[in-house]
Amino acid sequence: MIKRFLIVVFLLALVLPVQAQTEPVVFGVFFYSPTCSHCHKVITEDWPGIQAEFGNQLQVLFINVNSYDGLAVMSSARDAGLLTDEQQGVPMLLIGDYVLIGDLDIPARTPGIVRDGLAAGGIDLPPIPGIQEMYDQAVAASQAQATAVATAEATAVIEAANSLTGNPALPLPDETPTLSERLAADPIANALAIGVLVALAFSLGAVALAVTQQASGTVGSWLNSASHWATLIALLVAAGLILTVALGNTGEVGEALLAATTALLLLLGVVAVGRGREESGGLLYGVSWLVPVILVAGVIVAGYLTYVEVTANTAVCGIVGDCNAVQQSAYARLFGVLPVGVVGLVGYFGLLLVWIWGKVTGSRYATLFLLGMALVGVIFSLYLTYLEPFVIGATCVWCLTSAVIMIALLWLFLPDGVIALASGQGSAPQSGKPATTHV
Repeated sequence: MIKRFLIVVFLLALVLPVQAQTEPVVFGVFFYSPTCSHCHKVITEDWPGIQAEFGNQLQVLFINVNSYDGLAVMSSARDAGLLTDEQQGVPMLLIGDYVLIGDLDIPARTPGIVRDGLAAGGIDLPPIPGIQEMYDQAVAASQAQATAVATAEATAVIEAANSLTGNPALPLPDETPTLSERLAADPIANALAIGVLVALAFSLGAVALAVTQQASGTVGSWLNSASHWATLIALLVAAGLILTVALGNTGEVGEALLAATTALLLLLGVVAVGRGREESGGLLYGVSWLVPVILVAGVIVAGYLTYVEVTANTAVCGIVGDCNAVQQSAYARLFGVLPVGVVGLVGYFGLLLVWIWGKVTGSRYATLFLLGMALVGVIFSLYLTYLEPFVIGATCVWCLTSAVIMIALLWLFLPDGVIALASGQGSAPQSGKPATTHV
């Protein structure tokens, strides 16, 4: 739909009468992504009305940040001091000294800014290096395409959209970036995502091996030790990831506090794992507060992502990654409706409720449910983590933190879950030890 809209823009650039430059004009630059649902909403629902009000006196260059050239333009704007580290994500509109971000900010403030700019005699293109040449190139490309697409369908589209005016956009061949362009867009963050992806796949393989050994009557001597170290490493990595948000944030105190609190909880988990003892009945016998501490950290992460997705606010990303590109993509909602953050939030609360059930009743079924739910969480995280570097071309540190927390939970529940699966009992044994050593 965005591509169709931009084709209309190309055609109208040639069809509408050219006015002499006697009236003031406001120029701007609009950064968007074809996979961003918020961009789609602004471009197809809000922008036609804005454009109709100002006609040729509002000229905006549309730039696809998923393309190599588009990403370079945004980087140039940042290098030129037009954008701060906190101003990131799409849709983003630059008009003069104003930076508008999001599908609420852009339609709400753009008309007033344009009116004031026209009253003051107009506003030039933002001083991004090379932007004037790109604008001229886009105008020429729109005129050439308008000449080439002289079909009945194009005519009908033009007539249906005759209230719009001709704003240029970069050439359409850049709409779909290659895999190498996606990975190169943020190599550090995407490398982290790929590393987490490998860890997720490895953890699933370990579960399959442990369950197979236990089902065949072979007790894996490696399981407790592997669970201990895997849980320890996963919690350390998760704490490190979320600390990049706290350390890289210079403006939003609330988000920095959330990230720091989450990191502290995860580090407490590291201390608990380090002090725990490996017992024959499972891992970390006697450390009863470890699971709720980790789950509260997960609730904070999933809760923040839910807030960003539901309210369409800009996320704070920290040192690496582009959380907003991920949260504003079409993949931020499951089946196009349910925010992914809500799914994670429900999952963490579900794990907490099952943990409480196991704590109260001592049922081994609670242990099985904990392992099963963590396994589902890791599989879901595997899917979402794959999308970030290979499909979206951007990585969300909050999302990676949640994925690594799920890895820690899976390894934490694995020894007791395998034992409960093999025993086939529905209640705690009478040996004096709890059925699940984590509750």
